[in-house]
Amino acid sequence: MSLKPTPLDDIPGYDAWIATARTTQLFQRHLAAALEPLGLEVAHYDVLANVARDEGVSQQILARRLLVAKSNVSALLSVLERKGLIERVKHASDARVRLVSLTADGHRITKNAAKAHTRIVKAMLAVVSVEQAQIVGHVMAKITAALDPPAAKPVQITAGVADA
Repeated sequence: MSLKPTPLDDIPGYDAWIATARTTQLFQRHLAAALEPLGLEVAHYDVLANVARDEGVSQQILARRLLVAKSNVSALLSVLERKGLIERVKHASDARVRLVSLTADGHRITKNAAKAHTRIVKAMLAVVSVEQAQIVGHVMAKITAALDPPAAKPVQITAGVADA
């Protein structure tokens, strides 16, 4: 049984878009499964990983970095605070600004989640060369720039693992 053609089928490179969408969906599924035993969702890990890289980051800056809708940031932070994984404190000189840091439990959980994340990324990249991964990274950066110019940043590949 063949599928009926759609106008999308006439777009050069559409098959690459489908492959990218499928890969993203599979990655999200694998990451979600790896994080579940830790009591985390992918969005929780996104917050924790960003805070781990920049302890004391302001809530506003964190919102710009996350891969979730900005409207969800406050709710995500509240959940992580209730779980005892982060703490928010007011900025010393600007009471409107809240700074986010990991607690000791937050550091432990984030470290374990990062190990799972790293295993998945390494498995994904093990089937391509570093050069192929770099090409994909540069192409995806161009596509990202077309969709969201300020967010575009070339992906750096180190030892077969992408650093954003």
